[in-house]
Amino acid sequence: VSLIFVAVATAASLADVSTAALQAGQQWVNQLFVGNYIIVSPTSQSSAIEAQVLSAARRGVGEPRIGEVAPVRFVTARVGHVAVDMAATAVSGYRRSGALQFVAGSRADALAAVAAGRGVILPLELAAELKVHVGSRLRIVTDSGSHWFSVSGLVSHTLPGPSGVETVIVAQQPAVRFFGSQASGFNLIQLRASGNGAARSIRLAGFRYGMETESVTAVGRGVAAGVAHDVGAIASLALIAVVIAILAAVTTLVLETRSATRELALLRVVGLSRRTVARSVLGEALAVGLVGVAAGLVGGVALTGPEVAAASNPELPLPFAVSVPALVVLAGAALLALLTAAILPARQVARIDPMAALALE
Repeated sequence: VSLIFVAVATAASLADVSTAALQAGQQWVNQLFVGNYIIVSPTSQSSAIEAQVLSAARRGVGEPRIGEVAPVRFVTARVGHVAVDMAATAVSGYRRSGALQFVAGSRADALAAVAAGRGVILPLELAAELKVHVGSRLRIVTDSGSHWFSVSGLVSHTLPGPSGVETVIVAQQPAVRFFGSQASGFNLIQLRASGNGAARSIRLAGFRYGMETESVTAVGRGVAAGVAHDVGAIASLALIAVVIAILAAVTTLVLETRSATRELALLRVVGLSRRTVARSVLGEALAVGLVGVAAGLVGGVALTGPEVAAASNPELPLPFAVSVPALVVLAGAALLALLTAAILPARQVARIDPMAALALE
C-alpha cells in the first residue's frame, strides 16, 4: 500500500503542477498581446502601410469588425551600459484590452503616464537587471536622441523584441517626438477582429503585403505544446514509478497468497469454489489498490500547493490547480493495472488441488 501511495501521490501532484503550468502559460499569452490576431512584417513598415493593411482586413470576407489595434515598432536603445529594445506602441489598445499583468504600480496611472510621454513600463526581469522600481528615472538613449523617463509600472512580461529580450513599453507618438522617425510605423500589428471570416480576412490582408499572420490562440497552443514537452520526461518517470509500485504490490500479493495456500486449500475442501477463491485474491488486490490509490490522490493534491509555491516566481506565478480528469484517469489506470496483474496469481490459486496442497503442508 505504501508503494502505491507514494507513486500515485507523486503522479497526482505532477499532473496538478502540469495543469498549473499550462494555465499559467495560457494566462501569459492572453495578457501579453492586445487582441486575438498578430500581423508580423519582415521589415519595418510605415503608418500608411498600417492603414492599408487594416483597410484590406476590414474589406475582407464577411467584413469583420476590427476592435482595438496596437501597432508595435521596435527601437534599439540602451539604458546606461545595458542594451534594451523599446516597443513603441499605441497605449489605447492596452487600455481597452486589459493586456499586461501589472505587479507594481497602478495600471490606470501607469498607462496614463506612458501615453503622456512621461513614463515607461518595464518587465520584471529587466527592472531587476537595471535595479530600478516604480518611480525610478531612466535615461533611454538611441542613435537619434535620448530622453528621461519615469518607471510608471512593472509587469510580469512584455513583448519580446528582435534580440529575444522583453521590451520597454513606450507610447509611440511621444517616442516619435523624442527619437524621430525610427519610432514610427510598425514591425507588427496587434488587433482584435471578430465576425464570420475574420481569420481568413486577416490572413489574406497580411499575405497581400508580404506579412505573416498568427492568431493568439495558435500562440497559446504552441506554448502549451512547449510546456507539455518539458513535463513529458518527468511524467514518464512518474509513470515508471507507478508501474514499479504496482509490480511490487502484485509480488507481495503473490507471496502472501502462496503463504496462505493451506488456508485456501481448507476452504476448497469445505466447499469453496475455484471462482470464489480467485475472487478473494482479486478482492484483496482491489482493496490494496483502493486504499493506496485513494491515499495517494489525497496526498498528491496536498503536495500540489507546496510544489506550486516552490515553482512559482513573480515573472510566472503558477495558480493552484487540480486536474480532476487527470486524477480520474490516473486512479482508473492504476486500479486496472493492479487488477490485471493480479489475475495470474488468482488463477494459480484457483487451480490448486486442495488435497495435494494439504499433503504438502
